[in-house]
Amino acid sequence: MIEEGININEQESFFKRNNNITLEREEKKLKRVDFLDRRCYQRSEGVYYPSVTSILGAMPADPFFLQWMQEVGKNAEIIRNQAAKEGTQVHEGIEKLLKGEKLDWVDEYGNARYNLNVWKMLLRFQDFYNTVKPVTLASEMFLYSDKYEYAGTTDFLCQVFPESTPESWLLDFKTSNHVGLSYNLQLSAYGKALEEQKQIKPTRHGVLWLKASTRSKKVDLKRGICQGEGWQVIFDPDPEKSFEIFQHVHEIYKVLNPKIEPYTRSYPVEISLQ
Repeated sequence: MIEEGININEQESFFKRNNNITLEREEKKLKRVDFLDRRCYQRSEGVYYPSVTSILGAMPADPFFLQWMQEVGKNAEIIRNQAAKEGTQVHEGIEKLLKGEKLDWVDEYGNARYNLNVWKMLLRFQDFYNTVKPVTLASEMFLYSDKYEYAGTTDFLCQVFPESTPESWLLDFKTSNHVGLSYNLQLSAYGKALEEQKQIKPTRHGVLWLKASTRSKKVDLKRGICQGEGWQVIFDPDPEKSFEIFQHVHEIYKVLNPKIEPYTRSYPVEISLQ
């Protein structure tokens, strides 16, 4: 299975993008654009590990997703692209906040830097942070497992102190309308890699869902409750079971992808019949 390449839209600047894109220039003229269509990580010379998200692409389609596709029909691609853009902006904004930077909604000319949906999710993250008061151990942390042969990047590893008892939380930030099983599997894979690579076993795995329908603030970690208005941490009750399922999905992925290596497509930027 080859992951879908990056979409380049009309009038979008090639020069503002660099994620998985290589540009070849000749005398300041753009000649070719290369897209890396398969997400994988090089571990050593000639050895590549698939990303966790690529592996999870081998899972059967979520019934919620299939129903959504049926409901929105031809608009699905537009909605998915917009959601992906918003998700990227939220993750980038959170990364800046965790580095101690300040976010401004409006620039010096009065233009909004983020749409309202993105700004609401950033405010919800701020509320989560002020409520839980986590101590950041790592953000955007690259992880790999030589034992199980995969790699990926997790959003947030932190320490919290409920009732003065320290806990380590491995969290991923989600901006989707639905939180499904695949998120638990994703975190379980990151947790195993973290334990193998750093000898850290998280106390809890969880998804910080920034589009939750919750309306009140409540934190009761003994009952696994941690939420505020519009946000909710959904903890995995059994990460070991989730990782067992992840391994089964990984086996399916390996059958469908017997050789793991980058797959690059090259496209010219000029067309001529001469």
